[in-house]
Amino acid sequence: MLVIDIAYDWFKVSVGQYEGWLKSSYVIAKPENLYTRINLNTGDSPECDNMAWRYDYGAQGSLEITVGVGADFAVKVMERNTGLCIRAFYIKSGESIKVKDIPQNTYYLKVASGRDFRQGIKDGQCIMVFNQSAHYEIGEEILDFNMGPKRIETIDGKRYEVQSVPSYSLRLAVRSQDHSLKDNFDTKTISNEEFNR
Repeated sequence: MLVIDIAYDWFKVSVGQYEGWLKSSYVIAKPENLYTRINLNTGDSPECDNMAWRYDYGAQGSLEITVGVGADFAVKVMERNTGLCIRAFYIKSGESIKVKDIPQNTYYLKVASGRDFRQGIKDGQCIMVFNQSAHYEIGEEILDFNMGPKRIETIDGKRYEVQSVPSYSLRLAVRSQDHSLKDNFDTKTISNEEFNR
């Protein structure tokens, strides 16, 4: 339903090919509808003035995420110690992304899935929601992007200085019955308010 005109406490609405007037007390707005519909491509980051993305162009680790079909995803990379979102990105249904330049630290993920992505500002906070088939989860696993200690290894008689580079590969999909995530890492369901904190 689309509100196309307002007169006192009446709304002129359009539903498909039909138009008519409804008393405002009969119209209940979903909070998600109050935000702006955004069309993002895989890898795009929501543009919010109050978010400061963090990059470390010398970091060698990576986070690769592949999503199944049936829903788009918004993923937030959260600092474990502060709960601060250092990156957020969008992944379209059936596509993959490889995120690099993640600063050394430990992180967890917040994941939203659904259709009809929307974004806005509420109380100075960037809000990201899906308007259809929305589901929100928080990762229970910690992603450690700290480089391992340097060590010397001998390979074929030659000595090399080596170091472990953190890399993670995740696959996300939705279960068709309840729209919850079916993934290869442990998560728990959260509200959209918790996702946006």
